[in-house]
Amino acid sequence: MKVLLTNDDGPDSPLLAFTIETVAALPGIALLKIAIPDSEQSWKSHAMSGHGSINPRVTEIAGAQVTLVDGTPADCVDWAMHNLFAGGEWPDLVISGVNCGKNTGLGFILSSATIGACLHANVAEPPRPGLAFSQDFHDLAYGAALKAGEVSGRELAGLRVRIKSNIERVWAHLRGKEQFLHHPLTWNVNFPETTGPGAPITETSIGDSRLKQCFQERGGRFQHSLAHYIEDPSPGSDGTVLARGQISISRLDIRRLCAATDPAEHQP
Repeated sequence: MKVLLTNDDGPDSPLLAFTIETVAALPGIALLKIAIPDSEQSWKSHAMSGHGSINPRVTEIAGAQVTLVDGTPADCVDWAMHNLFAGGEWPDLVISGVNCGKNTGLGFILSSATIGACLHANVAEPPRPGLAFSQDFHDLAYGAALKAGEVSGRELAGLRVRIKSNIERVWAHLRGKEQFLHHPLTWNVNFPETTGPGAPITETSIGDSRLKQCFQERGGRFQHSLAHYIEDPSPGSDGTVLARGQISISRLDIRRLCAATDPAEHQP
């Protein structure tokens, strides 16, 4: 299996290096290539650098060759599919994350560039499935401290152990599904803040969640700062399941918006 890995938190994400190591070691992955934005691109959804240009450059992270792109995660996916995977050797799957923060409910899902990268894979030619990983932090201040590198090494090590285990368990769960790699949809996976051994993996619906005021006035300017996120309390929704300490997996099948849902019908 050939896999493209990206993220929206950029090269400074404290979760990136061990995500590379974990994904590279997953069973069935024969080739892993990595293209990520060169700076944080959170909240950019499926945005692309329209009417602009990008300038990829190569670096090394966790012993792996990583291409940094001065653009969005969707830019990274599009460029990588046609350059890193040249000559018709398309990736079988695009993995995005692990994101620092949850992506549950319509509000976050439609705003997330972690998910936006996977959605671009879904609508590319040829279309490919996506797998988005996000890590919840109930304490938003803790999530901000993690991104700023202000979390102790011991706490970070514990978090990495939990996420590694969760990725491996979810991977085993999804590989057992016939449609996992055969349909160009996105599997949106959210890990709870604390997960005990054997925490349930639950397939969920997408919550009808809302964003309440994304910009706050500060010093005469309006800064992006979400005032409140209103989760859907429905028992089977992704946010509710995540809050119960379970791993949430929801399917994002954008072709359900189309009259023709079989991508093979559009093959040239």
